[in-house]
Amino acid sequence: MPIYNYKGRDRTGKPVQGKMEAASRVELASKLRDMGYLVSAMTEEGFVAAVPSLVSRIARVKTEAILMFNVQLAALISAGITLIRSLRVLQRQVESGKLRDMLVEIIGDVEGGSALSAAMRKHPTVFPKFYVSMIAAGEASGELPRILTRLAGYMEEQANLRGKLKNALMYPVVLSVVGLVIIILISTIVLPQFVTIFEQSGVPVPSLTMLIFHVGTAIRNYWYAIIAAIAGLVVLFRLYSRSEKGNLAIDGLKLEIPLFGKLITKAAVARFSRTLSMLISTGVPVIQALEIAGATLSNEVLARSIKGVSESVKAGKGLAGPLRLSGHFPPLTVQMVATGEETGELDKLLGKTADYYDMEVDHAIKRLSVLIEPVFLIVMGLTVGLIMASIMIPLFRMVNVVSVR
Repeated sequence: MPIYNYKGRDRTGKPVQGKMEAASRVELASKLRDMGYLVSAMTEEGFVAAVPSLVSRIARVKTEAILMFNVQLAALISAGITLIRSLRVLQRQVESGKLRDMLVEIIGDVEGGSALSAAMRKHPTVFPKFYVSMIAAGEASGELPRILTRLAGYMEEQANLRGKLKNALMYPVVLSVVGLVIIILISTIVLPQFVTIFEQSGVPVPSLTMLIFHVGTAIRNYWYAIIAAIAGLVVLFRLYSRSEKGNLAIDGLKLEIPLFGKLITKAAVARFSRTLSMLISTGVPVIQALEIAGATLSNEVLARSIKGVSESVKAGKGLAGPLRLSGHFPPLTVQMVATGEETGELDKLLGKTADYYDMEVDHAIKRLSVLIEPVFLIVMGLTVGLIMASIMIPLFRMVNVVSVR
């Protein structure tokens, strides 16, 4: 559908302007009239003018933008400002173009009588099912500001966890890239020159040197084919990982990787426990909360495990037993859930479980950072040293030959 720019005034007489998709000018005018706008001008965007809007739609809304939106909306509603007026204030303030356009649509839906959660449900790429369910629970309980604040805290914790993981892997990745570049330069540029000198001097070249020389020659002569082959493998891997069977196999393999497998499991348990705790504490039924919390898990093996637990709970069983039988949840988690079911404080004990595993993940990341850096240094050092040895050994032989002559 075409995109239109519009200008006008709202019910209070304040000037408004923005962009909106519509099948025609008549439909746009109808939408804006339903929003309470008196339109003074509307123009259809051409291709060039539509490019920024297209980029805005493709761009991902950053977690920081949603987090700030939650905090500000909670503060405005807590101050007694109506929901629609609060949304209008935020729509003028947000920096993200995609979020701003989305808020225009949400405001229109809310003014048309929809609940905020229903309006957000139309934008699942920005507001996932878990988020929308929390908003719906806040609307039902009359505690939307508190829910928004808790959502902001939850999102901040998840962003901090992702940041720690990225920081832990950043140094090894950079070190690997630099080391790989050095290895390629030595094997494709430096070593061939030395091999030519050795052969001209009549010095026998070791097998290791010739092996690295042939590898470097292949890289230099067929680099385009190698890049194409790597790109093809990446595409095949992505296609396989997107299939149901491939995604399940890869996620299962992730859980078996030494060190990383336990870290992934602990992070998933922390996220699941935190999400389930928040949902139950806001009045969401346990079965529905399990389905939503399971959907937040990125690992398909663990997500399917939660689906099985949900089916068992639907059949009338407690939560602790199915979690134990799934085999993917640590005994501590099962025990805390069992205690929570017995005492009627499941949400609180799930929150404590999430706190514990958040701390465990934090410590595991720190230990991993301390361990992975020297391991990569040793591996890269040995690799570069091996290549340098392939040059130095025949070089020493050539020196000996020259000195004998």
